[in-house]
Amino acid sequence: MEQTSLIGIEFSVPTSNDTVEQCHLCEFICPTREHLVFHLVESHPDQCSTEISEEYAKLSLKESDKLFIYHLKICSLIMLTLMGLAYIYAFALAG
Repeated sequence: MEQTSLIGIEFSVPTSNDTVEQCHLCEFICPTREHLVFHLVESHPDQCSTEISEEYAKLSLKESDKLFIYHLKICSLIMLTLMGLAYIYAFALAG
């Protein structure tokens, strides 16, 4: 539901039928199903079902792939920066 504040800024207010997940053990509120699965396995490992554990394994693999790609991008950026600095030193300053 879109609303406008007194100073003219538009913002949206979540309605009651927005989907949020809540832990049935400790009433922790999670924004998505994936967050709920991570919370259940990491906070309540003794009380998780096998379906939740299997879903956690799939989600964990997916997240680790994303993290690996992120690390590759960061390492590439660092290497590119160092190569650029070496190029500047070799040709501009030592020239």
